[in-house]
Amino acid sequence: YDLMPWHRYFYALNLYLFGETHLGYFLIICFFPFVIFGLLEKILSPKWSFWLTLAFLIAPIFESFGFAQFYMVRLCMRGFSEPLSYFFFLSAVSLSLPLLKKLPEKDILSPLFFTGLLFAFSVGIRPNLAVGAGVYISLLGLILLLKQRVADILSLAAGFSPILLIPIHNYVFGNQLVLFTIAAQKVENLAIQPKDYITLIKVLMDGHWPGQELFKIWHHLTSEVPFSRFWLYFALLINGYILFWKRMPYYAKVISASGLAQFAITFFYRTNGRYSYLHWTLLLLGIFLFVKEVKLHHRFDWRRKSKKVSARL
Repeated sequence: YDLMPWHRYFYALNLYLFGETHLGYFLIICFFPFVIFGLLEKILSPKWSFWLTLAFLIAPIFESFGFAQFYMVRLCMRGFSEPLSYFFFLSAVSLSLPLLKKLPEKDILSPLFFTGLLFAFSVGIRPNLAVGAGVYISLLGLILLLKQRVADILSLAAGFSPILLIPIHNYVFGNQLVLFTIAAQKVENLAIQPKDYITLIKVLMDGHWPGQELFKIWHHLTSEVPFSRFWLYFALLINGYILFWKRMPYYAKVISASGLAQFAITFFYRTNGRYSYLHWTLLLLGIFLFVKEVKLHHRFDWRRKSKKVSARL
């Protein structure tokens, strides 16, 4: 495969059913707000879920995080693969969140199978999402492993297993073992190559100032996340803090870890614009959870202090 593996098959099906239009694609994206609401309702109150979904739908308050329906529709009408892959990714997160919050006593084969399958669709359509999906699935699998839920782990793995069709296809038809797509391996697609970081480390270890190497990496990173959008840096810091704050629930850490892992490809690839919408949306969810936890923490402290004052009186 070159470019996006499974997107071409979906697009072929769309052409067969709806002709030379994006109507099939558009019909699926129309359900995006329902996915957003279903996801938010699992982590926030119904009232806040409604208002934030409304903001996603009609008010571009969080447009710099890619949290806007008009972005999805615009990309859909241009035939890009991101909206569909993001739709499946966030659907998988929404489906699995109740399991991360409280694992049922009985086996949950069906939800885990479809969680894995949705992640497989997401990665198959847009392979660069493999990083975020891999971290999310691994952390979900870790909980199952600690609980010794072997059947559930196998169900999750079975759902995600169709992704193996991509390297098999590449080997059979291309006589090469390529994991997803050769586009990821093209030098022209790498803004910063791994050897650039290796060179930077070597120069620093030699005691020299890495002017040229540092400028190249610095220019790339500040182009992807410009200082004019300073709130994005706060989003990264908050989500990094979530990983180490003991009060944060495990599912919040999973969301933040997945978003940060997905953001990590920015150190090598150009990910601004449509390529960045998913990781910024995940990090925005982390901010919502952080604000919720801080609010609950202060409310608890206020009640505790009030009881102490009442006891003294």
